[in-house]
Amino acid sequence: DALKPITQMVTLYLQLDRRSDAIKLLRGKLGEFPLLELTLAQVLGEGKDNAEKDEAEKLYRKVLEADPQNVVANNNLADLMVRRYSEDPAKLKEARALAEVAAASNDPIALDTLGWIQHLQGENDAALIALGKASHLEPNTPVIIYHYAAAMAGAGKKDEARKMLKLLLDKFKNFPERKEAEALMKSIN
Repeated sequence: DALKPITQMVTLYLQLDRRSDAIKLLRGKLGEFPLLELTLAQVLGEGKDNAEKDEAEKLYRKVLEADPQNVVANNNLADLMVRRYSEDPAKLKEARALAEVAAASNDPIALDTLGWIQHLQGENDAALIALGKASHLEPNTPVIIYHYAAAMAGAGKKDEARKMLKLLLDKFKNFPERKEAEALMKSIN
């Protein structure tokens, strides 16, 4: 597989916190290997720069034009949209449609994305189903546990949410959503 050395190098750059080198390598090889569009979109979508996120969104849409059922592109575009436009009901509706396509695969990350969107839309009962499946498939993934606890709290199941958050905060000391999990715990205590 000709892509393997490139993706290994990208992984190494990212591990070494050399994100700009990973992006440069991917952009440089895109003409030769169009399949790298998805990898480039993933790297760009995780950045802080809005221009990079715009580019990631365009790349995901391009991948989906060629392969509308691509689980990774559907899920990652939905996730990117949620992170960027969580206050925009029209964007959340579009993100949910993308997440539903991805979640049909029963991939736990895609189920998490769908459940989180449902929670943000106030549909906590539906969110509990998707997030329950995700949590069952990936019981040690902090973001899934946090999202599940948030949906439980949103559904009025505060005791269950509190127990889940306590386990999460005790077991995982460092994860991106820790501050949000601590704030949720504080709000339901």
